[in-house]
Amino acid sequence: MKFVERYIKKPHLVLSVVLLLAVVGIIGYCRMPFNLFPDTDRPQISVITVMPGAASNDVESDITRTIEKEVSTIDMVRRVTSTSKDEVSVVTAEFEYDKGLDAAATDVANALSKVTARLPQGIRPPQIFKISQATQPTMTLSLTPASGYPADLRKIRELADNPIKEELLRLPDVANVEVFGSNQPEVVVSIDPDRLDRFGVSMGDVLGTLAAQNQNIPQGLIIRKEGQYLFKTAGEVRKPEELNEFVIARKEGGTVHLRDVARVRAGVQEPQSAYHGNGEEAIGINILRAQNGHTLDAIRSAESDIPRLAREYPFIHFAVSYTQKDLIDRSVENMLGALREAIVITMIVIFLPETERIARQRFDWTNFVLLTVALVSMQLMLDRGERQILRRIRDFREPVGGPLYWIQGSRAPVSSPLPIAVYCLSSIFTPITPILTTPRGDSE
Repeated sequence: MKFVERYIKKPHLVLSVVLLLAVVGIIGYCRMPFNLFPDTDRPQISVITVMPGAASNDVESDITRTIEKEVSTIDMVRRVTSTSKDEVSVVTAEFEYDKGLDAAATDVANALSKVTARLPQGIRPPQIFKISQATQPTMTLSLTPASGYPADLRKIRELADNPIKEELLRLPDVANVEVFGSNQPEVVVSIDPDRLDRFGVSMGDVLGTLAAQNQNIPQGLIIRKEGQYLFKTAGEVRKPEELNEFVIARKEGGTVHLRDVARVRAGVQEPQSAYHGNGEEAIGINILRAQNGHTLDAIRSAESDIPRLAREYPFIHFAVSYTQKDLIDRSVENMLGALREAIVITMIVIFLPETERIARQRFDWTNFVLLTVALVSMQLMLDRGERQILRRIRDFREPVGGPLYWIQGSRAPVSSPLPIAVYCLSSIFTPITPILTTPRGDSE
């Protein structure tokens, strides 16, 4: 009890520490980041390779096994899994916690460069994807034609892939934007075989003309005293109708244009997927946060920009079809409710045993309020530090069966360190509770 006696004589140091904890706790709560789940997943990298027209057996033997064997040699690989389907190969590598996500992606890219020469001809370049909590969408927007406007989903998809996506990427706390759904615009060239025979041209002549003329060709550079001049042949079309003027062949009877053997129109690609938002066909946009960013900040940034997008594109109806904000807000409300209950219980535990002293007006209300504020503030600090605790736990090397082994194996958010820490904190403050029962100047 020497500490209590010293406090009774000189309480200013302890009071300063209590006030400091209160201020730090309030600041920590105001700056507390919010994510749906803590970043406890191991780094994962997926390699997707597409070979048009290939069967699943050929994809497995020619692509998947070659990539899988090379990726397995990378340092700190925990396990490698693969999936082979018709035309598509997916190889996923899971790394240890000590391996950063960016470093893992770099090592996988280097491994792919070693086996590129052994992969079959005709494949598309392998694509590397990072998998983490940040790659899950925090919010999904649904874009549909507004009532009273003649817009269609093809036009909306074209705008979503270009200006709308670029504007959303410029928002703070938004790391990536994914546009999905069908109605991808394309130019459809319908060739009439009878007209090909009539004009004496082949299908190869048409395809060769489209590939050769629909591009800008640099012609050279002229340097003069006034400056430099770059010359090029502008052949890339801006409108589908311009393709009709392409020259397919030159015959004795005249020139054969594309319009003579084919019909050109604006269309959409054959749908490989579809998206329905809020019960109707729509174009979807996923909002993703940064790797070290926070979910709620990205959601608020996107929500604040939706009214401006609606004014800029009045013919598009912007709606939120999915958001993690509701679940996060509900979790925060539950946390605050538990915090209020903890405050009430703490006050009751301290208050009830001293009813006799309160009746005799010998209870020190100042110390009671300061102690309560200190407990509440420390719990706020623990709530903020819980995510940091989880990050330390995931890096901790615990043997199988150890006390923290079950925490490492769990993918769900771990909340057990919080009550344990609060319990330990209450044991720290236990020696201070006699302050409430022994006011300064009391002879007992």
